Amino acid sequence: MAYSSQESSLHERKAHFRGSALINIKHLTFEDDRVPGTRPLDEKHVAWLVQVFELEGCDRSEEDHHIPAIVSKTTLSDALKRSSIPEDTLLKHDEPSRLRFDDKVRLTCLCGRHRIAAADEFLLPGDKLWVIDLFDDGISESTLSYLREKYSNTRNFRDGDIYRTLRHYQKNNMKAGACKWLTKLSPSKRRDFKQLHEKAGPLGEAFDELLPIIGLWSSVQLGAMHRILTLRCTEELIEYLTHIRVVWGSILDNAELLPLVDSNTVSLLQTKFPKHSPQDGMLIKQLMDNRELFPAITEETIRTRILNRLLSLNCMVPSLYTFFEDTIYIEACAQVLRGLLPKKYKGTMRVAIMRRYKGIGQEEGKAKVQISEDVHDEFVETLASELECIKSGYYQLWLFAMRHWPELTGILPRKDPGAPKPKSGGSAEKWWPRLGLLAHQLGFDSPEITRLRVQSPDWMIADSFLHRARPRDIYQLDGEAHNRVVQGICNLIKLIEPKEAHRSLPKLTSDANEAPP
Repeated sequence: MAYSSQESSLHERKAHFRGSALINIKHLTFEDDRVPGTRPLDEKHVAWLVQVFELEGCDRSEEDHHIPAIVSKTTLSDALKRSSIPEDTLLKHDEPSRLRFDDKVRLTCLCGRHRIAAADEFLLPGDKLWVIDLFDDGISESTLSYLREKYSNTRNFRDGDIYRTLRHYQKNNMKAGACKWLTKLSPSKRRDFKQLHEKAGPLGEAFDELLPIIGLWSSVQLGAMHRILTLRCTEELIEYLTHIRVVWGSILDNAELLPLVDSNTVSLLQTKFPKHSPQDGMLIKQLMDNRELFPAITEETIRTRILNRLLSLNCMVPSLYTFFEDTIYIEACAQVLRGLLPKKYKGTMRVAIMRRYKGIGQEEGKAKVQISEDVHDEFVETLASELECIKSGYYQLWLFAMRHWPELTGILPRKDPGAPKPKSGGSAEKWWPRLGLLAHQLGFDSPEITRLRVQSPDWMIADSFLHRARPRDIYQLDGEAHNRVVQGICNLIKLIEPKEAHRSLPKLTSDANEAPP
């Protein structure tokens, strides 16, 4: 008789099920994080479960709370003899019997890592037991996958876990498994996931390059993917993701160690800049000494080399968390740079702006580099090819947007806890013409750039002031009179002498004790 795949799996589960028993949690171990369908340990979820146990009690008898584990026939036979109980006792639906194993025995559980970690913290010594559903070790991989998912459905998977497992099945052309995991996403997240890997190919590939570093994925929120996909800053996003891979690769300096990076290590290291912040450096040394960082890496010589590479790292430690946070900043800057382009344009923002490079006013073989943004922009020149000139100009436009996006977008920086609400440092009327002028000075040209640069900042500010001070619906002010008043205000503004500029390098870090971690 031919069975369907579901019937075959059910038949195999029944054939290999050996019963349920209360087992000391010291005998339990868990599958490697690299196994598809597993969940890396999340300390926050463990703490939450401990709170649940404290409030509601720790109910181990509930069938949904059972944990599946693999046991060899020999190990099970020895445990039954040691416990003086017949095997069929484990298959009865009464109160599970206590099963005792040799101290050296470890049973591999297919899920339940967080429940056991919380139980180990909550339960009293002598009572650290859990109900385990035992399956013998002849069970097939497909049925093991089913058991992982069946028993894990008591808690939703994190987006990063779903992404990693889904990509594993897709890359190995396992369509049934991929379909199962795709349904764990909401319709909108499913749509964005498909767009990432079907239409935004290189960006999806850049995400996939980070799959071996399992600890990076705990903070991934696929709900933010739609915003990222609409930025049209593909090259910048790929460079950021590549930067994450390169930095973590340089920290470990061994591809085989990358899967040993856990989520807690990533959480503790992300945003730290130990080379330029003594406070970060001391904290990292302490965390390494306490083995809170890279606990799965035990060899001291390797840990020492990792610490030395961390302390000499010439950048902030990036992660997928910092990536998604920084894309909020990138989005605001991209909104500024779209002012140089028509509403509809082809390709990515980088390609669209670079195509508008005309080389007007540029000396062949030299690139202009802006060094001052006072009353008048100041430049120096450096030797460069035409392509280097275009790239340099494009990066300088991004730097302009990074300096002035609050004024040009109306979006304010995030408020720090306990700090006053940030304020915009100027007016859009002043900085839009300056953006157009800078683009022109760097060799870019388009109707949009021309429209921006020919505007007078003083005129725009005076015109805006007059509209607010003397609204047309209340005051009589025809076009000619309006222009005369605006011109008069501009003439007065020009009488004001600029202050002498005092330039200083920005502070990249703070070692103040009250600085946020």
